[in-house]
Amino acid sequence: MKRTPTLRERLARVIRGTGEFVDSTAQAAADAVERDGPARAARNAFKAMVEMGRDVGQAAGVLAVRLVRGSRVKGGSALDAIKRASKAVVGDTIRMGGDAARAASGFAKGALSGAKEIGVDAAKAAGAAAMGALEAAEEAGAHVAERVRKALGADVGTKKRRR
Repeated sequence: MKRTPTLRERLARVIRGTGEFVDSTAQAAADAVERDGPARAARNAFKAMVEMGRDVGQAAGVLAVRLVRGSRVKGGSALDAIKRASKAVVGDTIRMGGDAARAASGFAKGALSGAKEIGVDAAKAAGAAAMGALEAAEEAGAHVAERVRKALGADVGTKKRRR
Protein backbone atom coordinates (compact mmCIF):
# COMPACT_ATOMS: atom_id res chain seq x y z
CA MET A 1 0.00 0.00 0.00
CA LYS A 2 1.40 3.35 -1.04
CA ARG A 3 2.06 5.82 1.81
CA THR A 4 0.59 9.31 1.46
CA PRO A 5 3.19 12.02 2.08
CA THR A 6 2.67 14.12 5.20
CA LEU A 7 1.99 17.84 4.97
CA ARG A 8 5.53 18.50 6.17
CA GLU A 9 6.95 16.34 3.38
CA ARG A 10 4.76 18.02 0.78
CA LEU A 11 5.77 21.46 2.04
CA ALA A 12 9.46 20.56 1.93
CA ARG A 13 9.07 19.32 -1.66
CA VAL A 14 7.30 22.53 -2.71
CA ILE A 15 9.91 24.69 -0.99
CA ARG A 16 12.86 22.84 -2.52
CA GLY A 17 11.25 22.86 -5.95
CA THR A 18 10.57 26.56 -6.20
CA GLY A 19 13.07 28.16 -3.87
CA GLU A 20 10.44 30.65 -2.77
CA PHE A 21 10.19 29.61 0.85
CA VAL A 22 7.53 31.84 2.33
CA ASP A 23 5.07 32.05 -0.54
CA SER A 24 5.22 28.35 -1.35
CA THR A 25 4.84 27.30 2.26
CA ALA A 26 2.05 29.72 2.94
CA GLN A 27 0.11 28.64 -0.15
CA ALA A 28 0.46 25.00 0.80
CA ALA A 29 -0.77 25.91 4.27
CA ALA A 30 -3.82 27.70 2.87
CA ASP A 31 -4.62 24.66 0.73
CA ALA A 32 -4.26 22.39 3.74
CA VAL A 33 -6.66 24.54 5.76
CA GLU A 34 -9.51 23.66 3.46
CA ARG A 35 -8.57 19.98 3.61
CA ASP A 36 -7.47 19.44 7.23
CA GLY A 37 -9.09 22.27 9.20
CA PRO A 38 -7.41 25.50 10.29
CA ALA A 39 -5.73 24.56 13.55
CA ARG A 40 -4.16 21.33 12.30
CA ALA A 41 -3.07 22.84 9.01
CA ALA A 42 -1.64 25.91 10.73
CA ARG A 43 0.25 23.75 13.20
CA ASN A 44 1.84 21.60 10.50
CA ALA A 45 2.73 24.47 8.18
CA PHE A 46 4.12 26.59 10.99
CA LYS A 47 6.31 23.77 12.30
CA ALA A 48 7.65 23.17 8.82
CA MET A 49 8.50 26.85 8.26
CA VAL A 50 10.25 27.19 11.62
CA GLU A 51 12.14 23.91 11.23
CA MET A 52 13.43 25.15 7.87
CA GLY A 53 14.81 28.30 9.52
CA ARG A 54 12.09 30.94 9.13
CA ASP A 55 11.72 33.55 11.90
CA VAL A 56 8.72 32.62 14.09
CA GLY A 57 7.16 36.08 13.89
CA GLN A 58 7.39 36.27 10.13
CA ALA A 59 6.23 32.68 9.68
CA ALA A 60 3.23 33.25 11.94
CA GLY A 61 2.29 36.47 10.14
CA VAL A 62 2.50 34.99 6.66
CA LEU A 63 0.56 31.96 7.80
CA ALA A 64 -2.20 34.11 9.31
CA VAL A 65 -2.60 36.18 6.13
CA ARG A 66 -2.83 33.05 4.00
CA LEU A 67 -5.14 31.35 6.48
CA VAL A 68 -7.59 34.25 6.39
CA ARG A 69 -7.41 34.58 2.61
CA GLY A 70 -7.60 30.84 2.04
CA SER A 71 -10.53 30.22 4.35
CA ARG A 72 -12.87 32.46 2.34
CA VAL A 73 -15.28 32.46 5.27
CA LYS A 74 -16.59 35.51 7.05
CA GLY A 75 -18.08 36.28 10.41
CA GLY A 76 -17.88 33.96 13.39
CA SER A 77 -16.45 31.03 11.44
CA ALA A 78 -13.47 33.05 10.25
CA LEU A 79 -12.84 34.47 13.71
CA ASP A 80 -13.04 31.02 15.29
CA ALA A 81 -10.57 29.65 12.72
CA ILE A 82 -8.18 32.53 13.43
CA LYS A 83 -8.40 31.98 17.18
CA ARG A 84 -7.79 28.21 16.96
CA ALA A 85 -4.91 28.58 14.53
CA SER A 86 -3.30 31.29 16.66
CA LYS A 87 -3.52 29.09 19.74
CA ALA A 88 -1.96 26.20 17.82
CA VAL A 89 0.88 28.33 16.43
CA VAL A 90 1.75 29.96 19.76
CA GLY A 91 1.44 26.67 21.63
CA ASP A 92 3.79 24.97 19.20
CA THR A 93 6.24 27.86 19.42
CA ILE A 94 6.32 27.41 23.19
CA ARG A 95 6.82 23.64 22.88
CA MET A 96 9.65 24.18 20.36
CA GLY A 97 11.34 26.63 22.74
CA GLY A 98 10.72 29.62 20.47
CA ASP A 99 9.68 33.18 21.19
CA ALA A 100 5.94 32.97 21.92
CA ALA A 101 5.57 36.76 22.08
CA ARG A 102 7.06 37.15 18.60
CA ALA A 103 4.85 34.40 17.17
CA ALA A 104 1.72 35.88 18.78
CA SER A 105 2.52 39.36 17.50
CA GLY A 106 3.28 38.12 13.98
CA PHE A 107 0.11 36.06 13.83
CA ALA A 108 -2.08 38.94 15.07
CA LYS A 109 -0.55 41.33 12.52
CA GLY A 110 -1.08 38.80 9.75
CA ALA A 111 -4.70 38.21 10.78
CA LEU A 112 -5.30 41.96 10.81
CA SER A 113 -3.85 42.34 7.33
CA GLY A 114 -5.65 39.33 5.88
CA ALA A 115 -8.99 40.34 7.39
CA LYS A 116 -8.87 43.73 5.70
CA GLU A 117 -8.48 41.99 2.34
CA ILE A 118 -11.57 39.80 2.65
CA GLY A 119 -13.90 42.17 4.44
CA VAL A 120 -13.75 40.71 7.94
CA ASP A 121 -13.61 43.27 10.75
CA ALA A 122 -9.85 43.72 11.20
CA ALA A 123 -10.07 44.58 14.90
CA LYS A 124 -12.12 41.45 15.56
CA ALA A 125 -9.64 39.33 13.59
CA ALA A 126 -6.70 40.71 15.57
CA GLY A 127 -8.69 40.20 18.78
CA ALA A 128 -9.43 36.57 17.88
CA ALA A 129 -5.73 35.99 17.15
CA ALA A 130 -4.80 37.62 20.46
CA MET A 131 -7.31 35.49 22.38
CA GLY A 132 -5.94 32.28 20.90
CA ALA A 133 -2.36 33.33 21.56
CA LEU A 134 -3.14 34.28 25.15
CA GLU A 135 -4.90 30.97 25.80
CA ALA A 136 -1.80 29.09 24.68
CA ALA A 137 0.51 31.40 26.64
CA GLU A 138 -1.54 31.12 29.84
CA GLU A 139 -1.34 27.34 29.63
CA ALA A 140 2.46 27.71 29.62
CA GLY A 141 2.52 29.98 32.68
CA ALA A 142 2.14 33.52 33.94
CA HIS A 143 5.56 34.69 32.75
CA VAL A 144 4.93 33.61 29.16
CA ALA A 145 1.41 35.05 29.24
CA GLU A 146 2.73 38.42 30.41
CA ARG A 147 5.33 38.56 27.61
CA VAL A 148 2.68 37.70 25.01
CA ARG A 149 0.28 40.29 26.46
CA LYS A 150 2.95 42.98 26.25
CA ALA A 151 3.91 42.07 22.70
CA LEU A 152 0.30 42.10 21.53
CA GLY A 153 -0.35 45.44 23.17
CA ALA A 154 2.75 47.10 21.75
CA ASP A 155 2.57 45.67 18.25
CA VAL A 156 -1.11 45.34 17.45
CA GLY A 157 -2.51 48.26 19.42
CA THR A 158 -4.55 46.39 22.00
CA LYS A 159 -2.88 48.11 24.93
CA LYS A 160 -4.76 50.99 26.51
CA ARG A 161 -2.86 54.24 26.29
CA ARG A 162 -2.01 56.20 29.40
CA ARG A 163 -3.28 59.76 29.55
